[in-house]
Amino acid sequence: EDSNGVPKKPDIIIFDNGAIEDIFEHKASLPLSEEHAFKEITDTSDKYFSVRYNKKVYTPNITLLCPKTCLDTVIKIENNNNTNINICIFNLDIENEKLTFSLQGKIKNNSKILKILLNNEIPINLNDFSEYKFIKKEPHPVYTAWILWSIVLARFIDPYSIKKDFTRIHYDHILNEVNSLFPPWIE
Repeated sequence: EDSNGVPKKPDIIIFDNGAIEDIFEHKASLPLSEEHAFKEITDTSDKYFSVRYNKKVYTPNITLLCPKTCLDTVIKIENNNNTNINICIFNLDIENEKLTFSLQGKIKNNSKILKILLNNEIPINLNDFSEYKFIKKEPHPVYTAWILWSIVLARFIDPYSIKKDFTRIHYDHILNEVNSLFPPWIE
C-alpha cells in the first residue's frame, strides 16, 4: 500500500526475511518521446518510492525491466534520470534460448537481485511462451465484437427477460471484463 492505504500491484516483489527489498516493474515498451518516457520512469519511482506492507514502511530498490527494443529510448533519457530507479534492459535470445540482462548506466541503489541478474544468463524454454499472439496490436473487429456480445454483454443482460430496444451498461463494467483479454500493462 501507499501511505494513504491504496493498494499497489508491482510486477515482482523481492522479500528478504519478510521485508520488501526490491520491486521490479516490467515495461513491454517505453514511449518514444523523451518527455513521456521520463514521465513513465518518474511515475514508477513515485509510485513505489515508499510502500507499506504488514504495517511497516519500506523504501525498496526499484528497477524497470525493459526489452531491448527500448534501448534507444533508454539511452536518450539516461542523462536525465535523476531518480533512484534502475533501468535494466533484457534480451530474449530465441536462437540460443536464453534471457540476458544489461544495465544502462550505474546501479543507482543496492539491489542484490539486480546484480545477480546482470551476471547471469537465464535459460528459457520456448514452449513456455504463450501462443496468444495478437495482444501487441488491435484484434480483428469481428473478434472484438464477438467477445463483447457473447461474453461481456451476456454477463450484464439476461437476453430472455429483456424486452427493450436498448439497455444501459456502465463502461467500467465492460472495461473490467475486457482487461482479462487486454491486460493493462499493454499500451
